[in-house]
Amino acid sequence: MFVQLIYTCRYSIVGSLLFRVVGSLAFKMAERDKTPSGEVPSLYVICVLRTCQLLKESRDWREWAESSFAFMPSSMLEDLLASMLTIFPGQLGVAHVRPIVLSPKLHRLDLFHARFAVELGYLFQCMFYRRLNLRSISVSLQHQSFDCNFRYRMLKLMLERCRLLEDLHSSIHIDVDVLRNCENLRCLRLHYDATYSFINAFKYCPPTWTSCPLAVPEGVLRVQRKQSRRHSEIRVAGAQEVPQAHLRGNARVVRSLGRTTTGCKEGQVSQLPAAQVLLGVTEIERYARHHGALSKLRASYTKRIKAAVSCCPLVEELVMEVYQSDSIQFLSQLSHLTFLSVHFPHPDQDDLPAFLSLLSKMGSQLKHLSVSGLKGLPTDFLWHTCPQLESLRLDAESATAPSGVVRDFRVRHLTVIRGEPAILEFLLSSCPHLRELFLIKCESFETVSCTQFSEVIRCPS
Repeated sequence: MFVQLIYTCRYSIVGSLLFRVVGSLAFKMAERDKTPSGEVPSLYVICVLRTCQLLKESRDWREWAESSFAFMPSSMLEDLLASMLTIFPGQLGVAHVRPIVLSPKLHRLDLFHARFAVELGYLFQCMFYRRLNLRSISVSLQHQSFDCNFRYRMLKLMLERCRLLEDLHSSIHIDVDVLRNCENLRCLRLHYDATYSFINAFKYCPPTWTSCPLAVPEGVLRVQRKQSRRHSEIRVAGAQEVPQAHLRGNARVVRSLGRTTTGCKEGQVSQLPAAQVLLGVTEIERYARHHGALSKLRASYTKRIKAAVSCCPLVEELVMEVYQSDSIQFLSQLSHLTFLSVHFPHPDQDDLPAFLSLLSKMGSQLKHLSVSGLKGLPTDFLWHTCPQLESLRLDAESATAPSGVVRDFRVRHLTVIRGEPAILEFLLSSCPHLRELFLIKCESFETVSCTQFSEVIRCPS
């Protein structure tokens, strides 16, 4: 097939017979398809664009050429699919992309921003009857106004056949148990779309520019350590404005653990043996707004957390809001957990003892910790129970000042919100390995005397 042969022309084959045969044809096409800047597209780009046109316009050609797509490399199939979705938004049906998505060579299926003229569920239904070798799937409810239940059922059937799946990004609500056959699953991102349903409150966070996995860069002071033979000093660079961003970076996508995943009942364990990064508990605020008073939510919250933990025993990263202090105890069962972000939106007197008890049990395994909304948190307790911490984000307004200084703590990325002088003095004096410092609403920072800082610049509020 012409498309298969052209794929080999992505690189230099000037001396080959193939290039001579198709070269004159490609040159004529290129003259007609010059970019606005006058650049001539490559032979590969010309081939992809022409193939897209044939897939869209010629039914006979699609039926004749479908078997040839089974031999194309995945990278070219991905380019074809992306080009089709870009050139013909909202005009495509299942038949137009069928040769691409049914190819056993396709490894990555990205339909997250796709706009089809028909129900997307029919495409999933079509794929169910074929042998799939997909490693990555991205699907969304965006631009869809059809039957969501039908789409979910078809997606569920398709996922049951994707045994090689490693990465799933979906805004379509799915039960965790659906993935029981995906033994190679490494990354699961479930993105909440409030337009269609409040049942699924999973969400993911886009990447942020900083290497600190806990940083919310409102106002930033970047710290650089300069080494010399006689001394080392920390120099604080100028404060800078950066756009608002959510937590985490490219490599970490798991976000929440909250309301129980539908279909995963208490005591029922869904094994996902290879999942290293997995969404756990969800946001609860949206659920509370839709379903009534907070007291009603608290009555069942602990059971939901317990069920979610049993469903995702290998979760490594967790962001959650605590609405019932009893629910925290179940997190100690997450033996792979290294990233924990907890917020107490409605703190009570039982929250602090429960959280301190949790840190006593599992603090030694944590590398990244974020705590906010908790009243009376002793900052030195974190140092004693979490010796492996690399990143710490602390709402210091409600923390208590320690009596002494803990030396040689491993924290390299520190975020302090509303910190008082005594808290800041302790934190900065106890972190000799500090590389990044994020100060948010710390009006008292300029009054802190820290000898290891050669320059102090106030962070903008």
